This record gives sequence, C-alpha cells and structure tokens, in this order.
Amino acid sequence: MNRKSLLLLIYLFVLGMPNQAPAQVNLTKLVKKVQPAVVTVITYDQNKNLLGQGSGFFIDKKGHLITNYHVLKGAYSAEIKTFDGKRYPIELVIADNGKMDLIKLFVAIPGEATKWVKATKDLPYVAERVLVIGSPMGLEQTVSEGIISAIREIPKVGQVLQISAPISPGSSGSPIINMKGEVIGVASF
Repeated sequence: MNRKSLLLLIYLFVLGMPNQAPAQVNLTKLVKKVQPAVVTVITYDQNKNLLGQGSGFFIDKKGHLITNYHVLKGAYSAEIKTFDGKRYPIELVIADNGKMDLIKLFVAIPGEATKWVKATKDLPYVAERVLVIGSPMGLEQTVSEGIISAIREIPKVGQVLQISAPISPGSSGSPIINMKGEVIGVASF
C-alpha cells in the first residue's frame, strides 16, 4: 500500500469515528429560552417610595414566582417587571423561609403571558457550567456565566452552591441555570 492510500485510509477511519466531544451548548438559544421567565422585583414602602429591587423567576404558568426572602423583607408592596416590560403587582405570599432566604409568591398574570423555567431535582457537579440571569444594579436581563466552584455546607443554613458567575446587588433571586435550561439554585449572596 502506498503512502497516499494509507493516509486516505487513516483519514476515512478518523472521519467515520463517532464524535467523543460533548455537544456544545448554544448559549444564545439557551438564554432566549430562559429570559422570558426572569423578572425584576421592585419593592415599595407604604408611601409608594422605592425601597429596592431584586430578581425572580416564574416556576409555572399559574403565576408562581420564586425570589429571595430578603428582597421583599420590610416592603409594604411589590410588583414585578416582566421581560416584555409589563408590570404586575405581587398579590400573595404563598410560602416563605427566612432561614433559606426563599419566598414563593403569586402574581396575577395571564397564563399565556407567563413563561416559566423548570427546576431540576439533580444536584449539580463541581465545575458544571451555569448561567445567571437577573437585574444586577438595576440592569435588567443581564446574563453572566461561570461554573459551580464548590458545594458547601453552611451551619444553620444547609447546602449552598458557590459559583464563579459574577453577581451584584439586584441579582438576588436570580435563577442559576444549568446547560439544560433548568434551575439548579437561586442567587442569594
């Protein structure tokens, strides 16, 4: 067999091998899928003065929303601003857990207008890629990327995810998203 034939045979062999590299995630498509579920949470005192803001996300088409407990702490009223710029008042606190810094809310939003993101039951792995979408410093729908740096056990709190994705004040309540587009955690501190 001459050298050209051998090289052609090797080339065809390599070309025919299944690709062992993991499929690349199209981040643009993933962000476009998740962004409509993410909202800005705006809080007010009893005189309708702005208290602060954070982020949150819908978990179903019924209008159930998750954010951090501290985002609403001390607020007299609150509303959300959706991806398309519409505002809806928060109607009801369904459940809260100050120790875990989580709160589940109800927003009266038309079902067809509600986009939501699914939560996974699987724990992430250290070094798994993640996205955070929220409103840091009031900059709505900001996306940051990173990895799970560590999974830590904090006394009296429980297990927390340490991430390398940048977050700032206003990111609180943002979903931490895996590369499947599922929520694996909530940005808190």
